[in-house]
Amino acid sequence: SAVVQRAGEERFADQVRERIAGPLGMKDFRPDYSWEDIPNRTAGYSRSGDAIERRIEVHDVSWKLGGGGFTSPAEDLARFGVGLLARKLVSEETERRMWTVVKPPDPQGAKPYGLGFFVIDRPDGRKIVGHDGSQEKTRPALMLDVEAGRGVAVMTN
Repeated sequence: SAVVQRAGEERFADQVRERIAGPLGMKDFRPDYSWEDIPNRTAGYSRSGDAIERRIEVHDVSWKLGGGGFTSPAEDLARFGVGLLARKLVSEETERRMWTVVKPPDPQGAKPYGLGFFVIDRPDGRKIVGHDGSQEKTRPALMLDVEAGRGVAVMTN
């Protein structure tokens, strides 16, 4: 995010809003600033023995905006996937580079990785790309079947 901020001469979050979220209609995608009251902010849950407890504390994740410090509903994550599949965000050449394996899988089970996406080249020639993650209160995942032009966005708390 620091490189993007310096190159674009504008705050990273503002560039994401102007270049990605706005054009794709991601109306509820925003930085997850702990100091802002965000309507319907996700609450996390934890297990203590057999009990499941709601965790209402809000952690400051603003330091990692380039790697997971945003909040959004699954709809907006899906809009991001549609934008990628429709090439509304990057050129065909950039897409090829993003979705080409640069880090092969390792024996410990790490997925083959491109530039920002895991990449699965299926035996039938189809390519599945995606990314998943987690932080204190959420686990999102986006998977795209490039050849079929469809995908799935999933979030859980």
